Amino acid sequence: MKRWLATSVLGLALSMNFGFAAAIKNSTENALDTGIAEQPEMGSLDERISELVTELELSAEQADQLRVIYTDQAEALRMLFSGQAREQGELRGDFRELQQQTYAQIEAVLNDEQREVYSRYRATQTAERQDQFARALLDYRINMLEERLELSPDQLTELRPILEAQIRDFQPFMQRNPNGEPASRHERRQTLRQLRSQQQNYDQRIEALLSEEQAEAYREYRDEQREQMRSLLRRRQG
Repeated sequence: MKRWLATSVLGLALSMNFGFAAAIKNSTENALDTGIAEQPEMGSLDERISELVTELELSAEQADQLRVIYTDQAEALRMLFSGQAREQGELRGDFRELQQQTYAQIEAVLNDEQREVYSRYRATQTAERQDQFARALLDYRINMLEERLELSPDQLTELRPILEAQIRDFQPFMQRNPNGEPASRHERRQTLRQLRSQQQNYDQRIEALLSEEQAEAYREYRDEQREQMRSLLRRRQG
C-alpha cells in the first residue's frame, strides 16, 4: 500500500520533472528551477556583468573575475547537456552541484557588504526564474496533453487555468529541499497524503473537460507516468 501510494502520487511529480528535463535540454537558459544556477547565455554575458557591476559596485578586477566564472559555467553546462542520456535525478543533482560551485566562486570574489547585496539579488533572481520555469513547464504540459488527447481549442482554454493552479500548488513540495522531498519520514507521509488529494482533485477537474475516449487516453498517459516512476524507483533502490 505504501509503495502504491508513493508511485501513485509521484506520477504528478514525474510529469513535472520530465517537463523540467525537456526544458533544460532544449534551452538551458529557460530551464529555471528553485535550485538552478544563474546561467546567462553567452550573448547576454556582458549585460549580466554590467548589471552586477551596478548592483554590487564591483571593481574592474572583480568584474573580470566574474566574467571568467560565468564563462567557465557556460562551458560546464554545454558539457552537461551535450553528453549521453542521463537519469533525471543525476541531471538535477549535477545541475545543483554546478550552481553551488558557481555561487561559492562568486562569493569568494566579493567583500562582506557585496555578499549581502548579492544574497538579496539572488533571491530576486530566483523568484523571477521560478516564474519563468512555471511558464515553460505549463507550455510543455499543455503541448503534451494536446498531442496525446487531441484537445479542441475550447478544451485547451479551459485546461490552462487548471494546469496553472496544479503547478502552483505543486511548487511548494518541490522547494522543501534540493531533492524535492521532505527530510523526515513523518513529513514524507504528510506530503504524500497532500499530493494524493491534490492529484485526485486535479485529475477529476481535467477529466471533466474530456470526452470518454479522451479521458481513457488521459488515464493511460497517467498510468505510463506511474510506471516510469516505478522503474525509476526500482533502479535507484537497486
